[in-house]
Amino acid sequence: MEVLCEAANGTRVTRAKSYIILNDLRPDEREGVLCGWFSGKESAEWNDIEPNSFRMRLVGIAGRDSVFGPWAMVPAGAYRR
Repeated sequence: MEVLCEAANGTRVTRAKSYIILNDLRPDEREGVLCGWFSGKESAEWNDIEPNSFRMRLVGIAGRDSVFGPWAMVPAGAYRR
């Protein structure tokens, strides 16, 4: 599954994408996700925006169809700038 990540400061937004591989994940198991703005254009966007909010959502993909989950806000302090 894809994980869409969005960091914002007011109307200024930058996005990143991560993935979760569900093959070996048990129903009672949690999986960590790393959304990164590590280098290049993405890193410059993060620095320019100086985000003060962060949210993420799951995207299931089956063939040509996508199912988007709701956006979930990440509590302040749970992510690093």
